[in-house]
Amino acid sequence: MNRPAKPIVCACVTCAFSFLLLSATAVAESTIRYNYLEARYVDVEESDVDGDGFSFGGSYLLNKDIYLRGDYQDVDLDGSADAQILELGIGYRYAYQNMDLIGEINYVDLDGDVIETDSGVLLSAGLRTYLLPKLEARASFNYVTVNDNDTYVQLGADYFLTGKLSLGGTVRLGADVDEFTLGARWYY
Repeated sequence: MNRPAKPIVCACVTCAFSFLLLSATAVAESTIRYNYLEARYVDVEESDVDGDGFSFGGSYLLNKDIYLRGDYQDVDLDGSADAQILELGIGYRYAYQNMDLIGEINYVDLDGDVIETDSGVLLSAGLRTYLLPKLEARASFNYVTVNDNDTYVQLGADYFLTGKLSLGGTVRLGADVDEFTLGARWYY
């Protein structure tokens, strides 16, 4: 898969963050919620292998600003191998106007048939906001120390069907791996 030059990726990320920052003031909405469970279909594209699978995750707000999060992903790579990724972490949110600025630190464990088993840390900085009353968007810049380190940008959105159920997707664009997900979140 051809990768865009890093300056183009940086320009796209800057535009996405600027759009989210400007849009955040357009919609007055209640605070963003962190207590949820989610299930997603996952499509992974690497330079030498592709795959698809599923992920299950969730988040729980401990107090006004601190939350726990976790995610388990199981991906079948080209029908011949599989990979499992477990992420467990803690995050901090800072409410600013109509958005939340977030920072996270996560433990990551990678295991699979043909890939090298590894573990490390995932650092993430980003924001969550409402673009419309029923449309939440998020963007983050991430650095992970698993499998020779990688940086990536993740953009996502969820549309609320009800007060407790949303459908959405994410796009992860990195130097080594691109990932697309579609799924649902249930808020409790």
